[in-house]
Amino acid sequence: MTEEAVESQLKPKWVFQALVLSKDDIIGYLAYSLYKFKKDELATFLRKSGVLEPQIKQRLHDFHDNALVSQNTLNEYRDLAEKILLNINNNTEKEIKKQLEKNNIKNNIKNKKLFKNSMLSVSNKERDIERIIENRVNAEIDKIKSAAHTYQKPALFIRFLIWIRDGFSGVFATSILILLFYAYAGLIADDDTRKNLKQGVIKEFADLVSENPLPSRPSNIVLSK
Repeated sequence: MTEEAVESQLKPKWVFQALVLSKDDIIGYLAYSLYKFKKDELATFLRKSGVLEPQIKQRLHDFHDNALVSQNTLNEYRDLAEKILLNINNNTEKEIKKQLEKNNIKNNIKNKKLFKNSMLSVSNKERDIERIIENRVNAEIDKIKSAAHTYQKPALFIRFLIWIRDGFSGVFATSILILLFYAYAGLIADDDTRKNLKQGVIKEFADLVSENPLPSRPSNIVLSK
């Protein structure tokens, strides 16, 4: 057996086995897909060119064998597959970044709107509280104004008595009240009664200014009818 025959037996019989090195070899799967694409592209070109099917079949067989015997061709498929995957990863990463940026922008806008609405809500609540306080203050002011309008001063005589009660000390106020009482009684009493009233007034004043009141005298006060 010649050296070329031995080498031929050691080579894989299928391009798939030559390109896909393991079940997890993503680059190998993509490289084999590129090989199949090139092979289909050749068959389509030959059919459009009017080449007969037997000849097309032979050309595709030669395409297969040339890929197997040329390691450079197999490496070209894998290199191209790596470039495609790298571009896909880069493009995917860019798209993901763009989408994330869009989402961040949307979230920022949404958060700004939420913050603005929240501040507006707080501001509205503050205005409502101020309005309630203002209304209550105005209501109290209105009550005071209404009470001031409806207030009626007491009669002159009543005001005089209140003035006597509140404006003087106890001795002076009582003195004036005693004088008023006996003056009124004197107007309607007879002469004897007026005399007794005079003595009664003197005694009342003596009792007010002395710590030991004078002994009382019996007096018969008879008011005229």
